[in-house]
Amino acid sequence: MKKLIYIFLLFAAFACNNETVEKDNDNPLVYIPRYGFSLNEIWALDGGTDSHYLNVYCSGLFSGASNEIEVGYQIDPSLVTAYNDDITQQYSGQVKELPADCYRVTGTSAKILKGETAAKIPIEFDIAKIKALEHKADEYYVVPIRLTSTSKYNLHNDENYTNALYAINLKEPLFYFYNNRNGQATQDCKVIYGSEQVMRYMVVGTGIPEGSYTVSVEYTPDLLDKYESGTVLPESAFEIINSSVVFENEHSTPNLEVKFKADGLEYNNTYYLPLTITSTSAYQADESRSTLVVKVQLKNEYEKTYSSSFTIFNSRWTRTATYSASKSITSYDNDIIEMMIIKTGKTIAGATSQTGTSSTFANKYMRIKIIPTDDPTHYDIELIKVEDLGSKNSPATLELTPGQDSYYNYNREELVINYRFQDSKGYWMEVTEVATAR
Repeated sequence: MKKLIYIFLLFAAFACNNETVEKDNDNPLVYIPRYGFSLNEIWALDGGTDSHYLNVYCSGLFSGASNEIEVGYQIDPSLVTAYNDDITQQYSGQVKELPADCYRVTGTSAKILKGETAAKIPIEFDIAKIKALEHKADEYYVVPIRLTSTSKYNLHNDENYTNALYAINLKEPLFYFYNNRNGQATQDCKVIYGSEQVMRYMVVGTGIPEGSYTVSVEYTPDLLDKYESGTVLPESAFEIINSSVVFENEHSTPNLEVKFKADGLEYNNTYYLPLTITSTSAYQADESRSTLVVKVQLKNEYEKTYSSSFTIFNSRWTRTATYSASKSITSYDNDIIEMMIIKTGKTIAGATSQTGTSSTFANKYMRIKIIPTDDPTHYDIELIKVEDLGSKNSPATLELTPGQDSYYNYNREELVINYRFQDSKGYWMEVTEVATAR
């Protein structure tokens, strides 16, 4: 019997200790996280109201309130006066109280429920009445709210944390292209030679209420000059699969689908496809973000980003060096790629620092023609000197190194090239480069 009593006492002690761990902190404080002036977007819906919330928080709780906490609040116009009189505030003198008939704050208290740390003060805005207000560009309408009491713990000891000027900015619900969300209208697209490919471009709705909305998009070549200077993508090179997208609410993410066709495109030419939201079944498109310009270029199957490793032998100094770099190789024709000759910083890797060598061969280019064979691990290659890029032309003496094997491994997407060129003193720079697609 004594043993049973002892076990019971141990269990009770354990339960008490566990309860102690879960108790609230010794110094919780109730306050408004977004205290002071805060600018909030409300949406000009078709009549009705738009509901928002001001959060109230209790800090210092390990696992939420052990009992319900009731937090009192009130509308306090004196907060507006105090803000405008304080010349250190960002919008001092520019704040006005939102007329009482333009909004409704429900109740005079909010409850932080047991086990939680926050509550919400609901604010309901009357959109029609706010639209009717005289609104100057340099003025802000606010709802001034002050916390007045708490049933448990204390309000924050800095009263600034217990006051809020909930400023509003009335905005129309808008539709726009996701890829143009920052006002940058151009999106890259490369079409592989001999293929067709479908690209998807997301259309976004902001502030859109529940319901069904249709947004229509059109090809608008006349708008290209507003965004880019270049060649308009011919209509034969693309097809808009769905010229309209449907929204159910602002969380919908419908995609505009466009099929691009390689036929009719030329290498070394850049095309632009301007797409514009031309109509919406309700609300409107954001004027600054309603156009997406797709930058289209033709590429071959060898155009990729490569990780290159190379060994360089300088016959003048009989010095050998090794380097690695990332290289973006571009298409020049169906079977020709263009690439920069290896370099470190602004100098050719392995070149001497002597005048006329380190800078003479910086930022030069070469082209490689890939010739398929019956062995996919060993396609033949041909080096083509670049002679049409001015200062970026290949060195005049550039050639494949005699007696060295150069090839393209189609299976591994790897280019092995041995090439050389002479420095300004006539000495050979011999390079072995292995470029593997990433």
